[in-house]
Amino acid sequence: MPNKPTCSILAAPILAVTVGVSLTACKILPTPSAENGGNPPAFNADKMVGDIWAAKAVPYLQQKAGPFPEVHALAKADP
Repeated sequence: MPNKPTCSILAAPILAVTVGVSLTACKILPTPSAENGGNPPAFNADKMVGDIWAAKAVPYLQQKAGPFPEVHALAKADP
């Protein structure tokens, strides 16, 4: 009597049960929005960029910047 591969016989039902159980554990919820009375987002990118720009970027650029005539002459000299 030839040996039948039992692995392939059992694989399909086990896979079906695994997929079925995993799908029943999921619940999809809608994301609350301002239209539906949800809270506004706590993260405000414009405010964060404005704060960083004024506090860090502008002082850094002012510290690293050189006088325009000197920078212009250096730029012309190095094509």
